Amino acid sequence: METPHTLAPFDWGPPISCYSDADAIEDGVLVDIAPLGVRFEGSPLTRATASAWAQQERSTPEATSEGIRELLAGAQDAGGDLFIVPTTPPLWVAVNEGGGWTLMRPEDY
Repeated sequence: METPHTLAPFDWGPPISCYSDADAIEDGVLVDIAPLGVRFEGSPLTRATASAWAQQERSTPEATSEGIRELLAGAQDAGGDLFIVPTTPPLWVAVNEGGGWTLMRPEDY
């Protein structure tokens, strides 16, 4: 018996558009930071949004890696797959679809 609050199945069909991780890197929305070798909570930090990267990039990859590691040491678990880094402006570290972490500013979400 169907109640008024039960929705009938709906076939949404194929997606109209898809924006992949590769597209975001090509467009400059995301930066591939996997080569830095930074790990967080046992998984690699693989992506940063362009604005988070601009906030963290240093003169050398080594200096950038060390700065990000120091930053992540203060990350606070916000529950689920999100950590908050108490910086000004604040940063988030969120699980991404590739099995790693993404460093981002809240407004990038």
